[in-house]
Amino acid sequence: MGKTTLLKTLMGIVPATSGRVEFDGVDISDEPAHERSRLGLGYVPQGRGIFPQLSVYDNLRMGVVEHGEEEHEAIETILQEFPQLQPLLDRSGGALSGGEQQILALARCFISKPDLVFLDEPTEGIQPSIVDGIIELLKRLNTTQGLTIVLVEQNLEFVTSLSDRVLLLQKGDITGEVTGEQSSNSALIEEFVGFGSGVSRPVHQNHTDVADTSSSDTPEILTTQTMQKERFDYMTVKRPTHDQLKQITQDLGMNLSDERISEFLEVMEDTMKVYDMVDAMPDYLPTVDYPRTPGYRPAPEENPLNAWYIKCEVKGAPRGPLAGKSIVLKDNISLAGVPMMNGASTLEGYIPDIDATIVTRILDAGGTIVGKSHCEYFCLSGGSHTNATGPCHNPHKMGYSAGGSSSGSGALVSSGEVEMAMGGDQGGSIRMPASYSGCYGMKPTHGLV
Repeated sequence: MGKTTLLKTLMGIVPATSGRVEFDGVDISDEPAHERSRLGLGYVPQGRGIFPQLSVYDNLRMGVVEHGEEEHEAIETILQEFPQLQPLLDRSGGALSGGEQQILALARCFISKPDLVFLDEPTEGIQPSIVDGIIELLKRLNTTQGLTIVLVEQNLEFVTSLSDRVLLLQKGDITGEVTGEQSSNSALIEEFVGFGSGVSRPVHQNHTDVADTSSSDTPEILTTQTMQKERFDYMTVKRPTHDQLKQITQDLGMNLSDERISEFLEVMEDTMKVYDMVDAMPDYLPTVDYPRTPGYRPAPEENPLNAWYIKCEVKGAPRGPLAGKSIVLKDNISLAGVPMMNGASTLEGYIPDIDATIVTRILDAGGTIVGKSHCEYFCLSGGSHTNATGPCHNPHKMGYSAGGSSSGSGALVSSGEVEMAMGGDQGGSIRMPASYSGCYGMKPTHGLV
């Protein structure tokens, strides 16, 4: 919070309410944005900020018109740095992919030959191959032209690839600083970084970190400044190469000619372009507001019904209609920083980085979330026998069904271990485990949907 506002203030788009802004030893606090641009400041806003109705060529003209340079020569020069824009010059900015728009925004900024550039989230919504190209470009401009860059970015790998000095900013305050060689130490920087972007760990690693069989007297508290223990990889679709597709066909016992494989790649390309457009859209992820422990997997003696997946503690607001209530979440509900497997072995080790809306509402109302309850395999059963960790037992008679798909939720409420549980219809029903386990209640949406 505050990083974009800071850049806009430095650029003169937002007026400073106190202090002053100096550039090259000169106080420019009262200078408007266009004058700061003429002095050598450049700015690439978050979301790219290109003109969607103008052509790529005219977008580039906007970057040079105020600087008195020969227009055609300036555009030809910048196209040498950004050759991928050459075939797109007549295309409207709004018709470009997210990655192409980002390249255009950078080119429009650099065409005026700034001395200092402010970049706001340049990798947001950009596929990894284009991010790698931006890294190489910025390194080259920094080396060959002495360009100074002030970068606001949450992509840790991008930051550590470029930076000589890293400042951590949270809610307007500088919470950490890393300089010199330390800036390439991602583990050190991660100490200040909050939750990742959908952290997915291999199962064997998950058992080391999460599958603890006993609680800790001093559990780690996760906040927005907690160290992210492992670097994540974005789950992305990548275009297969000719050789990869050929190998796949051979593995399937097929023998296709190189020409035929090329034809298949052409057929796939339109689908891949659509994926690129969707992948480039910003996610606008909500913030995580309440500290929590990552939790632990309870041992069988602590979990005789196999109703618990994770025990943790997330305390909500001090007052509200749910104050003092212990609440368990069905394990298909996202709780940031806490493992989620949705009953399936294929998801075991996944750690979401956002809170579901219902989680935020529970915590805002003062509730305390005490863990995640087992559900059926991807919630696709009305029984209580399909969870990858084993069956969930009826609290009144071991060895009998607790109902599904919210099997653990019904069992924990009925056994008195929690006061409330969240369930949901994804194959079974919240009515089924409640009734099998001896509870009765109507859905809040009964008769409404």
